[in-house]
Amino acid sequence: IRDRVRINVRSTFKGYYSHLYRMAVVGRANERQLSWYEKARDIHYRAFDRLRPGARVCDLYHAARKDMQDSGVSFKGSLVGHSTGIALHENPRIQPLDETVLVPGMVIATEPLVVDPDYCHYHLEDIVLVTEKDPVLLSDRTDTQGLFVIH
Repeated sequence: IRDRVRINVRSTFKGYYSHLYRMAVVGRANERQLSWYEKARDIHYRAFDRLRPGARVCDLYHAARKDMQDSGVSFKGSLVGHSTGIALHENPRIQPLDETVLVPGMVIATEPLVVDPDYCHYHLEDIVLVTEKDPVLLSDRTDTQGLFVIH
């Protein structure tokens, strides 16, 4: 069995929302699954690294889309991230027409979603704090370097 699993975890803490996505495979992953996961993960990591003060979210959207195109992956959805807080999805939303500029203190969920040709979604989502310097990963309890395996 080599079914892929997309896991979404949502939570609230003192009235603030958070959520994340992780990917897993039941049984041993095949080469295609590993390859597509690595592409999605690398695109996700680049999107995370761009969450810096002064960046316009529409530019972040276009950069993520270019990463997807350069990696030869299909894209799904109208955004590649959003703020989160007292609502699960808040503005700014990382989409083509939002010209909001990131400032320190913003909390952004980054989630570029890619689709391989057999319609499997590869989806990682993390919560990130924009700081004066480097972005800080707030959803750091699980390692996303490799695809989770469910035995």
